[in-house]
Amino acid sequence: MKDENNTPEEPKKNAFGFPVSDEYIGNMWGWKVSYIGLGLILFLGALMLYRHWQLNDWRPMTDPDQTEIKVSQ
Repeated sequence: MKDENNTPEEPKKNAFGFPVSDEYIGNMWGWKVSYIGLGLILFLGALMLYRHWQLNDWRPMTDPDQTEIKVSQ
């Protein structure tokens, strides 16, 4: 588009100063890899939750300043 002075319009730029294209280019690696990554994240989250429930170790970490050290001679 040109204004009345016949000069070309400046292209839109993003926050970093690069030209912005209004069209969607697409997923770089494809949706299959994205779904595999999502499945891996969900699997590892479920595994962590399962291990948390199964260990039944609800004791808090001990503070090293309150730990008693016995020295035998």
